[in-house]
Amino acid sequence: MSFQSGSPMRSVAQLVCVIGIAVLVPALICRSDSLEKSLRVRDVKQKRVMRASGGVEDAPTGRAILQAAKPEWVLIGNSMLNSRIEPNYLTGISGQRLYKLSVSGTKSPMWYLLLKLVVVESGVKPKCVTIFYRDRDLTWPELRMHRNEEMVDRMKGREQPEWPIVMGAYDRAQAMSWPGMMKRVSGTMDGLFAAEKMREWARWKMKKVAFKFTALGPEMTDEDRRDELNDALSMDYQRSDWASTLQGEDAEVEAQGPDPGTRDGEEPIVFDPSPQESFLPYMVDLAKRNGFILHFHKVKRRPDPPTGSEAELTLPAYTEALKAWLKENGCLFTDEGGETSITEEMYHDGDHIKTDPQYQRPYMEIFWRNVQPTIEGVLGPKARAK
Repeated sequence: MSFQSGSPMRSVAQLVCVIGIAVLVPALICRSDSLEKSLRVRDVKQKRVMRASGGVEDAPTGRAILQAAKPEWVLIGNSMLNSRIEPNYLTGISGQRLYKLSVSGTKSPMWYLLLKLVVVESGVKPKCVTIFYRDRDLTWPELRMHRNEEMVDRMKGREQPEWPIVMGAYDRAQAMSWPGMMKRVSGTMDGLFAAEKMREWARWKMKKVAFKFTALGPEMTDEDRRDELNDALSMDYQRSDWASTLQGEDAEVEAQGPDPGTRDGEEPIVFDPSPQESFLPYMVDLAKRNGFILHFHKVKRRPDPPTGSEAELTLPAYTEALKAWLKENGCLFTDEGGETSITEEMYHDGDHIKTDPQYQRPYMEIFWRNVQPTIEGVLGPKARAK
């Protein structure tokens, strides 16, 4: 083997050395104990899985909060629930001990994980769990999964035995897509260079400097100020600045492009309760095995001119089939779609209700009037605030 000047092997050896130095030296520096001590690099904290009502940040904190609150009624959903229900007011008009477990942007896979890993594993044993949903959300698990990926990963959703049954095809398609390949490369580089740890250190240092530089007004801890900013800038308050031609979650999805791994972007036209198609059968099974009643509430979408699409024209038949299947399996169902007292004026953007009390409270009174016979049939009537 010749390494004489100008030989191909010499060039290859030089290239290997350069790549080795470029990769190995930074990797060793990133993992250096002395560097960590000099920079005071901290261990990366678990990222928040969710910014949900009541301070829920991940499955353990959710379980702890439920154990402290001991609700008889738990409400699960996304921004459809977030914008509609303020727990204290609904508790007052219903008399029911309830908890709202809502995470904006989530869809049925996350609702299943919340039900299983938070509600069931908390051991609280609520009597009733209500799922807020739109249209075909319950049997379209691939819908907008790209927005839920981090939450699913941090809740170890793919370790659940039901996951590959329902989401195996999605995961295989995702792995073959460009985002999937980039995710694997990023994961490999993070493992080699501890890049996430260094990024978190840099963010932490910048936050510390910024918080100290802007420390005006009342005394607040860094954590309190961070929570205040997170709340003020959360998705619940930032819906109206998206594209004018689309509303709410739809505008964000349009801006991000198509969701890889979906069924070619098409909704499931016919209701299919097969365990390979959705997490719905597993939700029902959890309720049966753990002794609580599942209640599904279909929200009213903001009135729009009819499009005449196949999905829209077939939705009534889909909903009737879903309703019949839920009844057959011991679940409860309510639908606010025909409620004329929910007017277009009450909507903020997309299908979200305005959170101003003058709109949200009337909505909650309408909601309670519609679901009261259903909920009190499970929980019984309770004393209400006058």
